[in-house]
Amino acid sequence: MIIKALFSGLISILTPVALIPLIYITIALGSVDLKKRTNSMLSLFFGVIFFLFSLLGLYITGYLPDITIDFNIFIFILSFIFGLWLLGVFDYFLPKVQNDILFTRLMVIISGIMLFGLVLSNFEPIIIALLESSPIQDFTTIFSSIIFFAIGFVIPTLLISLLLLRRVRKLRAKIWWKKAQLVIGILFLLQIIVSQIFW
Repeated sequence: MIIKALFSGLISILTPVALIPLIYITIALGSVDLKKRTNSMLSLFFGVIFFLFSLLGLYITGYLPDITIDFNIFIFILSFIFGLWLLGVFDYFLPKVQNDILFTRLMVIISGIMLFGLVLSNFEPIIIALLESSPIQDFTTIFSSIIFFAIGFVIPTLLISLLLLRRVRKLRAKIWWKKAQLVIGILFLLQIIVSQIFW
């Protein structure tokens, strides 16, 4: 069961709903001067994702109550804030805040929650099929399956993030990068707005 959960998490990164937002997040993160804090920011980002998967495991096993907030609206708001960061709005209107370490950490946390929220609905059938395939339905089996699914998801996501960050930092020195980031930010905002309206 553990191996199956780990493998399910590994292949889940191949879904567009996981890979495309990760590219956006890496572009936003790579456009900020982290001052050699890349490892700590990535640790925070993936720590948030792992923590949310842990909460999901507790929720499925009945140890957390139902949440009354509109989860889709909540993720849309966070995605919109992230889109402004990706677009470079804070860089223009709040230049001192854009590279502030506390602000960057906040945006990294928002990015982690956003990614989890965006992939959750698409991962749901995978997780349900994974849990239903187990003959044992106790707390340990269900919770450990979610945890190993999260580990399987985080490992390739981390590797892809590191590779993309290295590439983004090289491109950041190009004179056309700011314009490209502007276009990418607009595309992301249009994508989430259209998704909210039609889905």
